[in-house]
Amino acid sequence: MNALLRSTFAPLALVLAAAAGASAQDPAAREVAELEAMLARVDAALADLDALARPRFSFAQYDARHLLQRPPDRVAPSLWVPSEAAGFRAARGGGGAGAFCFDSCEADTGAALEPDELEQLAVRAVGEDAWDEPACIEVHRGFLLVRQTPLGHARIRRLLDDLARPATRAVQLDVGFYHLPPPLERDLREAALAAGGVLDPALLARLDGAVRAGAARLTGSATLSALSEQRVYLHQGDERAYVADYERSSGGTGMVAETVPDPIVEVLRAGLALEVRPTVVDADAGGPRVALDVRFARSTPLTFVDRQTPWGVLTTPRVSMDSVRTSAQVPGGAGVLVFAARGTEDDGTSDVVIVVRPRVVGR
Repeated sequence: MNALLRSTFAPLALVLAAAAGASAQDPAAREVAELEAMLARVDAALADLDALARPRFSFAQYDARHLLQRPPDRVAPSLWVPSEAAGFRAARGGGGAGAFCFDSCEADTGAALEPDELEQLAVRAVGEDAWDEPACIEVHRGFLLVRQTPLGHARIRRLLDDLARPATRAVQLDVGFYHLPPPLERDLREAALAAGGVLDPALLARLDGAVRAGAARLTGSATLSALSEQRVYLHQGDERAYVADYERSSGGTGMVAETVPDPIVEVLRAGLALEVRPTVVDADAGGPRVALDVRFARSTPLTFVDRQTPWGVLTTPRVSMDSVRTSAQVPGGAGVLVFAARGTEDDGTSDVVIVVRPRVVGR
């Protein structure tokens, strides 16, 4: 269009210029001058239009590491009985020796975006026909490297914002440890059994009211923060080193050999460990839910037993192990009953009741 306009005005300007040379004082000369000035303005306007119509490309680097890399899991220290010489009594009443630990090999749930997937999403967001040279895109070390027009960059930024919203959602986990009177503990157990482990807000309000009135005791509490699908933990306890066994080793020089016992030192970890993996699940109504995967273990030393060996007396521990794993989808304002055990105190209160209350932060 611009070339057509120039080809139309140029012959007219030549004709008028020739007429102007014949009579510089003729009124037509002034008209020719005006037309030449108008042609100059048209040329300038067409040049501006060319600049506006020509695509302008710029380079930008976008940090996409939070989309391509899973948040690191925080794994609780193991609660275990580390040698065959150390026995334990399981929560179900069994016996023998063994180990219980959280950091076992387990496949992570879900999957982060692959670099190729992110690149294809960005290409489709801008448009399949918008990537002729000099436009280009590449994912390198977690960064999205893009050369595009302003409109293309705007579409990529909107895509990354949409993808980042669920990937960066945070969950606050309020953990409470309680001693409860039998009626209240029974009500919590029955409600959790009927609702897949979930305690509704009304029952939690009753629990809090019992604590304020002195009918129940909050013996401990903690607050954990996690990203959606990130595993976090709470650990409280102590460690004790002990000689678990001896092994014989031989050595010497020449014809002389000596056999000596080498002590095997183990570490007994006692206390409790709680691991939680929260996952934010969008619901159609009532706001997002939090899917909780919870594991709890408690190791309590019962006694230490002396065992005679050819190299001396070994003192090995006997411990009680309680462990449980549960999962539930928890709506806003609700909680989940993780563990409840009956104690032997004179007042009849429970040994421990553990309640976790999740809350989505920054919806």
